Parts: sequence; C-alpha cells; structure tokens
Amino acid sequence: MVTRAIGKAAIADLQSLGLRVVMVTGDRQGSADRVGRAVGITHSVSDALPATKLQEIARYQGEGHVVVMVGDGGLIYSSADAGATWTAAAS
Repeated sequence: MVTRAIGKAAIADLQSLGLRVVMVTGDRQGSADRVGRAVGITHSVSDALPATKLQEIARYQGEGHVVVMVGDGGLIYSSADAGATWTAAAS
C-alpha cells in the first residue's frame, strides 16, 4: 500500500531527528498494534475517544513536549501545538 510506505518513511525521518512518534487512535488495540508495526511506531494509545486524545495532548504538553497531531481532522488538532489533516481523494 502506497500510503503505508509513505507513512513508514515519514515516521522514520521524524525518528531520525530524535522525535518521538506516538499513535493515539480510536481503533482497537489489535489494529493499532498492527498498523504501528507496519509503519514503525512503537508506542500507541488505542480505543481513544476525543476526550482521551485531548488528555494525551495535554499530558505531553505538560511534560514540556511540543505536540504535533496528524490525522483526518477535527477540533482536537486545535489543542496541539501544530497539526496536519488529510481527506480521502475522490475516485
């Protein structure tokens, strides 16, 4: 899958800069683990509702980290220090 290959390369680039990549997802743990392994993410929070995602952002910011959220959008990204969203392309 092209998206997974691009994601894996992007994550590897971020990690090579010394950045910690964490996946916070609403997906079940098994799915999160499979995706994480496929793209090189070693830490994930699964079954995350929007409130959980906000708590994770606040926790990392409280520890002094800069938080960048990447995903399919939503108001949660406005709580992060920076964010990027995407949408599926029409076929």
